[in-house]
Amino acid sequence: MGSTVLLAACGGETETVTQTQKQTETVTSTAPGGTVTSTAPGGTVTSTAPGGTVTSTATQEVSRFICPTCGGEFETLSLLRTHGETEHPLEVVSLPKAVGHIVQLEEETSCGGCGSCEAICGAYHDGAAGPNTQRVWLDRRPFKGDYFVKACLQCDDAPCYYACPFKDEALCIDSATGVRYINSDKCPPGCKICIEACAKLFNPPRINFNAETNRVIMCDLCKDRPEGPACIEFCPAICLAIGQGGEL
Repeated sequence: MGSTVLLAACGGETETVTQTQKQTETVTSTAPGGTVTSTAPGGTVTSTAPGGTVTSTATQEVSRFICPTCGGEFETLSLLRTHGETEHPLEVVSLPKAVGHIVQLEEETSCGGCGSCEAICGAYHDGAAGPNTQRVWLDRRPFKGDYFVKACLQCDDAPCYYACPFKDEALCIDSATGVRYINSDKCPPGCKICIEACAKLFNPPRINFNAETNRVIMCDLCKDRPEGPACIEFCPAICLAIGQGGEL
């Protein structure tokens, strides 16, 4: 059965989600004149030299968050979010269902906690491996010998999607596959609204934050990779697949 969610009626396109403006302030002041004393035969002459004018210019960069619907500018994401909720009411729409999400096949194989999925995920998306680049990661319980793969569950109602102030630009849904994915080029630096929405349902949230790029990242099933998710292909235990249901 299809599910419905709240989607901002303002889906319009915008070239950027943030804009940096330079504010320049010019201050002009007059330096006091100097006093010159000279002694000539027969007397002393005192004169005042004219003062000089000093001009200083200070420039600072100010970031503005742009509403993708009306083009309004706001100093913070919080102000933009409030604006969207009050000025652009929500509509009820049907979201396309995702093809599935990464699942762990516990019945056929057993994860040994090698971390290959974490490494290949970062290598494919960012050319580097580490905590900042993981869109899939392991919940390690070595004393019990248990390892559980964590990734985005591609939720039917996608709370992260409709919480995003820049839905369909920063947090998008592929029209062909239904995959929920993040477009980093349109994602405002430092924004974690989608993580907050995800955290209300899952602990830990299934969206990671890259502290180096200052942007959020999440599993998109390697949507542009012809072979499919890299973590599935290179798992040595062959314990990963795309499936439905099952909370990771």
